[in-house]
Amino acid sequence: MNEAKQEDYRKFIELFVAIEQAMEPLKEARRELRKGFSDDDRLTRGEMAHAVRAYRFLEKEVDIEEFNDVHDIIDNLLITMGKVS
Repeated sequence: MNEAKQEDYRKFIELFVAIEQAMEPLKEARRELRKGFSDDDRLTRGEMAHAVRAYRFLEKEVDIEEFNDVHDIIDNLLITMGKVS
């Protein structure tokens, strides 16, 4: 590997680590938000997970009918494979 490529890797990792460190307070805030709703028995972890998934689907404008079609196909596939009941 040439020196220029090694330097690119070094710079990338250096910047990646800096971004990860900068994001940590936001990640902690998100953990505390979930903990607060869970501790207060306002939402279960599952309900929060579903809410986040729904938000991301809407944000990304996922075609819910297409998703349901694919979900049904995979569900049937897993059933025939004996992976779910």
